Amino acid sequence: MSPDPVAPFTQKALEVSFGVASGGFGAGGTDTVTLSGLRCHAQVTNAGLPGGSTLSLRVGGMALSMMNRLSVLSAMPAADAPQQQMQACGNTVTLRATHDGGMVTVFRGVVVGAFIDFTTAPDVAFIVTASSLAGLQVQPLPPGGYCGAVSVETVLSDIAAQCGLGLVTHGLGGVMIHDYYGWGCARDRIERIRHAAGIVITIEDNTLTAWGRDLAGDDTATPPVISAATGMLGYPAYNQDGVSFRTLFRPDITYLSPVRIQAAPAVQGDVPMASDGVWAPYLIAHQLESEVPDGAWFTHVAATRTGNPAMGG
Repeated sequence: MSPDPVAPFTQKALEVSFGVASGGFGAGGTDTVTLSGLRCHAQVTNAGLPGGSTLSLRVGGMALSMMNRLSVLSAMPAADAPQQQMQACGNTVTLRATHDGGMVTVFRGVVVGAFIDFTTAPDVAFIVTASSLAGLQVQPLPPGGYCGAVSVETVLSDIAAQCGLGLVTHGLGGVMIHDYYGWGCARDRIERIRHAAGIVITIEDNTLTAWGRDLAGDDTATPPVISAATGMLGYPAYNQDGVSFRTLFRPDITYLSPVRIQAAPAVQGDVPMASDGVWAPYLIAHQLESEVPDGAWFTHVAATRTGNPAMGG
């Protein structure tokens, strides 16, 4: 279902929630804190594996004690690195944004790095980078395998269950691998399966989603419409690889879920624009700013024709 045209003069807000694996905040030992009404610059990108969903965040106006508590030191002596990285990867961050009168989750993942930026003082800011894959990278799983042929969906289901992830599959029926043996961390296992089976995988919002090579989906819902009336800015850029376009913030655009571009009004007898039609987004980047004059509130998308062979390798 297409959203109504976005009102140009509405207050945009970002809400950031941090979770700490141990220690908690303050005397009460609370392990989560939610910040709102602060000056934020956020970039959320989802391009599927191997990169996953990532967050680059800059927050102004936080208390120094809070920034110190949330800081993560990534450079450390080699002897201490494994334990410290394991603890750091337990810290989580969730970003929510206003949309259609409510709040929607734009990103949920594990903190990779977090530090205070004093170089712009007195405009001191807290800098955070996070990934949907970081926790899987340090999550060991017991080794194990299957004799003979086994469906990729079965293997992914076992891994997802061990990692506490939801699983959604599209077009994996009949995709098999043989004499599979898994070892190492969860992320490495998923990557090896992706390469071996030639499939496409994304991990976002604690859900593992996989497609067969034809990128066929099972969703029968009407694709979201991308047009000037629904917030598209300018015209799509079109080439032999697909299209790219920019629109006002659209959280309903998701990885490889079809969208319909209507770049020009339909006029009887006119030749449709080459960019019109149904496309599958393979790169989605949300650029969001709150409590900033003329702040950004955009979604950038690159997409390929539906039914194209899977990208990547």
